[in-house]
Amino acid sequence: MALPPLSEDPSKSTNTKWLHKKRLDDFLRVLLALTLAFFITQLKLDFFESFLYDMRVRLRPAPAASGNISMIIIDDATLQALKRSPEAQDFKLLLQKIKSLEPKAIVFDLGFDDLKGSFEEKSAFVNEALSIPELYLMTEDLGVPGQEIVSSLPKPLNKIRIFPGLKSADISNFAKDGVSRRMMVAYQGRDMLHLHLAQKIRPELKEKSKIRGLFHFLESDQMYINFRPENSYPRIGFNKILEGDFSSDWIKDKIVLIGQDLKISKLVSSGPDQEKMEREYVRTPYSRETLAMTSTELHANMFDTLILNNAPLKVNFAINFIFVAIISIITVY
Repeated sequence: MALPPLSEDPSKSTNTKWLHKKRLDDFLRVLLALTLAFFITQLKLDFFESFLYDMRVRLRPAPAASGNISMIIIDDATLQALKRSPEAQDFKLLLQKIKSLEPKAIVFDLGFDDLKGSFEEKSAFVNEALSIPELYLMTEDLGVPGQEIVSSLPKPLNKIRIFPGLKSADISNFAKDGVSRRMMVAYQGRDMLHLHLAQKIRPELKEKSKIRGLFHFLESDQMYINFRPENSYPRIGFNKILEGDFSSDWIKDKIVLIGQDLKISKLVSSGPDQEKMEREYVRTPYSRETLAMTSTELHANMFDTLILNNAPLKVNFAINFIFVAIISIITVY
């Protein structure tokens, strides 16, 4: 005679149902967390990201400069020494003073639209400038792809070699707070001056894949600037060069940037002069003040970021998603 089937243990059945319910609950929680993570990573949090970048720049020890950059600055002491603004004959003398010391390159971060001097004096200055192979006047004109950029300066100054070297600020994109954090390395296949000269020191940078931190944005290759605080680069007064009161070590084998810093002279200015002054300075992660850093020192930071090849890295989407997903899973649990 067959034995009757054993009855199922009620407690075992209850445990199985509870286990299935728990697994379903866990699955739904993880699914919710991943869904939240996906939508969160789609949000434009550039302001928060920039805030974290600025905090990182301020709180870390300031990185050392490469030693390849020097600045010649037209400052208030220069105006007092000359009793005027530098003129064409002064710039010619300046180039004669430093040319024999073999700088690696000379870069003008100046506008020569209002340069004073006779046509002959300007021509003499231009001829001196053209005798130096790696001398450039930086321009923010990107030109037309495939075509040579034409200088807008009047004759004979239009003969000075120009090279695009833009400074940027987060005005209409990213944090939209007017702070300079990024630099353009190339635009529509045209390299900027910073990359051109950095390649003279680091030839391996000719391969874009070896440039750290490079990312694509609106037809351009960009990177974040590895900032140093204000006054981190050797700075020589324009008048000191004319007087011969400087060390040759500040010039030899250096990329020499020539710019201006006239805060005191222009602080009382208003109207167009004030607006022009504000274009000659930038806000930085260190300071939101209008006159936080000169345009010339910003360019020094940009050159050094490429020369040292140590740009801050932009976190890619995959890493960002994983990080946010982990936080979301912890949160829903």
